[in-house]
Amino acid sequence: MQLLSVDQDFEAQQRIRRVAAESGVDVILCGDGAEGLFRIGRADPDLVLLRAGLPVLDATAVVTVVRRHAAVPVVLGIGQGQTELAGPALLAGVSEVLSYPYRDRDLYMVISQYLRDADSRRTEQAVVAVGQVELNGLTFEVKVAGEPVTLPLRQFDILRYLLVHTGVVVSLDQIREHLWLVRGDDVTTNTIKLHISRLRGRLVDALVVVNVRGVGYRAVPIDPDPV
Repeated sequence: MQLLSVDQDFEAQQRIRRVAAESGVDVILCGDGAEGLFRIGRADPDLVLLRAGLPVLDATAVVTVVRRHAAVPVVLGIGQGQTELAGPALLAGVSEVLSYPYRDRDLYMVISQYLRDADSRRTEQAVVAVGQVELNGLTFEVKVAGEPVTLPLRQFDILRYLLVHTGVVVSLDQIREHLWLVRGDDVTTNTIKLHISRLRGRLVDALVVVNVRGVGYRAVPIDPDPV
């Protein structure tokens, strides 16, 4: 599970990091609403903690934009004297409101709740089937036209990302950030291109990975029985 916390208070962020780490949750920290909105779009976290009264872009504005594109749970921290901010934020799509400063007990409860929810969603969405290609994210198995295909882990991850975004162009930067940087790794775009080239060779006659020059890649299934 990955948690994104948006808060300008350093000490509060360190408390969140500690509690999350004890729950086995990865944490991304940022200090203002604009950066938080950018990180939500790039990292696709399982849970977002927003503090009311954020600089640059307030929490309600962040949630309003997020709800146009994603259903990620967003928990809002409301401090003393900020109760008037709760109503607009809830109307914008905040999932839950917590008292701020956060108490460890409340953080544990929220993280545990949404961790269970995230695990359930992953289980439900574990199998991705596009055309003749079927990928099982729980067993790390890939089948093409019913036949098993063995893929290295990196190619498996890239394939899953492309299948989830079938028909949509994804850039090398998006692949890099979602599959490498969120884990603390780094990789060159040439390495990603090499993985995609090898992946194409394993999916001949089942899936085309189209190179949209200057933009990125798009997965397109091949109809086995064209009319």
